[in-house]
Amino acid sequence: MQPTEQRIRQYAKFVSDEVFGFAKAEYGFDESLQMILEIKMVPRLDGGRSCGGRTQHGARSDELKPYMSLNFNRVMCGNWSLRNEYDHVATDEEIGHRHCLSWEEYVLTTICHEVAHVIEFSAPIYGVTINPEFTRWGHLNKNPDDHGAKWQTIYRFLRNHFVNYADELLNFPEAEEEEYGEVIGRVRINHGFAGSLFMKGEFDLVQEFKPTPEAILNHEKFGLPLNVGFLRVLTSDGVKKIEVKQRDYQLI
Repeated sequence: MQPTEQRIRQYAKFVSDEVFGFAKAEYGFDESLQMILEIKMVPRLDGGRSCGGRTQHGARSDELKPYMSLNFNRVMCGNWSLRNEYDHVATDEEIGHRHCLSWEEYVLTTICHEVAHVIEFSAPIYGVTINPEFTRWGHLNKNPDDHGAKWQTIYRFLRNHFVNYADELLNFPEAEEEEYGEVIGRVRINHGFAGSLFMKGEFDLVQEFKPTPEAILNHEKFGLPLNVGFLRVLTSDGVKKIEVKQRDYQLI
């Protein structure tokens, strides 16, 4: 069954917490270490992609923060059967291309890939040493970019644990969709998304702006503004949940 956007976000947040928590414990990071997380459903033509590492964005000091941005527009579009990897590891039986049997498997594999970046890039900042392990696949150190020996070692460890040799994938209880009430006003949206569908125009408003769970979490942890959230509006196709930034809509 094709998941809703809310379901994808909830599962991605749950899996991110589980994989990052497991990884930082295994590699000796302090358990209090937190990660800035963004989850998007942005068409790739608009520049949407997943990435992981470290960033100064929103930091209160010069300390770099672990950061991960996930884009699951492919899942929203039902295009999750193949998780592609970079050419130099594509044929590796453990960290290469993955034919996924479910959208959850695609999400989980992607998060293992990105958390490996977070762990690798954060290690020098927090005094953690990670030694690359050479395996029989022979793909290490063949790529000069951010997908080299250390990343491959971490990704292999995480993917083997959570995907390749796991008895079952991480499970998250089914979530109920939020309820909405009657029309409460009118809104002009300049730039927003209902899943992968770009939304612009004037609509009847049925639920006021609510920050995303990721925005709330990052506000509490890092003091970032609560400027990304959702509106529910009435369209000719029924009620739609629109992801929007506060600057990109006005009540009228």
